[in-house]
Amino acid sequence: MHVRQVVTSLDVWGTCGRCWYCTVGQATTRCPRRKVYGVTLFAADGLFGGWAEYIHLKPGVHILPLPDGLNWRAFLAGGCGMPTALHAVTLADVAFGDTVVVQGAGPVGLCAAVLAQLRGAAG
Repeated sequence: MHVRQVVTSLDVWGTCGRCWYCTVGQATTRCPRRKVYGVTLFAADGLFGGWAEYIHLKPGVHILPLPDGLNWRAFLAGGCGMPTALHAVTLADVAFGDTVVVQGAGPVGLCAAVLAQLRGAAG
């Protein structure tokens, strides 16, 4: 019996684990040696396109299963803006009653405004 599970993956792969960003900053997305699907890994490296119907994931790529019942289209709507905004709101430790200024109304800004409001920031 074949069970199908919808998953997503982190697009950053191949960080060094030794630089300041990887160790102290805990921001592996800033690692100078990182590889990113669709950015620093190209078609010549294999089937890596972010817009492809299928994608080859390198060993060690973090796979995250989506919760049952979550429509993958709803998840996809967040794009890369949602995790970026989530990282920012978490680092800023936005709390109930805080005043938050979001500069820019692109995908990251819109997601950050929604997440800050969900954490209780004043509207």
